[in-house]
Amino acid sequence: MEKNLQRPKNWQDFESLCKKLWGEMWDCPNNIKKNGRSGQNQTGVDIYAIPKDEKEYYGIQCKCKDENLDSKITADDINSTLVKAINFRPKLKSLLIATTSSKDSIIEEYVRQKNLEYLNKDLFSIELYCWEDIVDLINENANTFKWYVAELKFIEKYDVDILFENAKQEFAIQPKFKRHIKKYNLTVNMGLSSILLNQSYLDNQFTFLPYMNTINKSWENFKIIMFNSGSKVLEDFKLTLELDGNYRGLDSDVPKLFRINHPVTITENYVVYKPNKSESLIVQKDWKPFILSILPKFEETEILIRWNFICRDFDKTGEIKLFSKPNYVDEYQNIAVYEEENLHNDEISYKDILEYTSGISI
Repeated sequence: MEKNLQRPKNWQDFESLCKKLWGEMWDCPNNIKKNGRSGQNQTGVDIYAIPKDEKEYYGIQCKCKDENLDSKITADDINSTLVKAINFRPKLKSLLIATTSSKDSIIEEYVRQKNLEYLNKDLFSIELYCWEDIVDLINENANTFKWYVAELKFIEKYDVDILFENAKQEFAIQPKFKRHIKKYNLTVNMGLSSILLNQSYLDNQFTFLPYMNTINKSWENFKIIMFNSGSKVLEDFKLTLELDGNYRGLDSDVPKLFRINHPVTITENYVVYKPNKSESLIVQKDWKPFILSILPKFEETEILIRWNFICRDFDKTGEIKLFSKPNYVDEYQNIAVYEEENLHNDEISYKDILEYTSGISI
């Protein structure tokens, strides 16, 4: 059965939960009542009933504590409730104190001592139910479980979505490449002019320069987003990506000199994102992004990315798709031939767009 149940957000919902739960446990779902209305003196009792096969009243005091403030039930809370409950009429046989606070051995021992003290005084018995105890009871009582979990959806769960920067599972990049088109033309032999016709001035005017201090502008960046779509914090997490290899290069967007303590590690077609301890946390509805750089193939391609997300008490796998739809910068080379048998169909080749750090394209 599900153990991770969300606490109610307010005292009204908590009272309704307690009424439903103990109504089922005491087998008196139609005869268990909330005591008075808001603002009235309730003498330490929020809910009362005579359980099946009993002849005296049982009472419940509901203490809804703020989980975000880590509020806990105290001995003063217990004492205040007990003093008021003595005045409840007709006299109680048993008082249950139900709280959204977490279990605490010190306060539980205090309640056991007060229970014996009140029984020796011929008063009522006292029981404390902390949130973990209540979750166990919800799991053991099918009607309450269905009402609270299935209908009200007060279930806590882990979940994560791995997305691209468009917040979707599919994304398209548009890398730029040079497309070199060699065209053969039948022409009349004109001596020196034919030599000039066969020279390609558009095809890398600076071939006499070595390819050093250049930037490959055909690499494309894309962003991966880890989104916490569940209702629990994701802690101590690691994300692994496996790319199907339908590309020519994969790297981080961070220069190698600055990768000390960088959370991204790339080995062949695997990417691992593992942050340091202080950053290994994603709260509910928040996200963490990182950027990868890829050198696609020259033609249109589809790159399947399988992912595996692991964190404390949870793991999930899935797939996302990256599409490469290139843009081409065309350059032409005219080849003069003088006989028909030397004519060929156009020859097309591709290359990356390189740029010197000075800004000159190659």
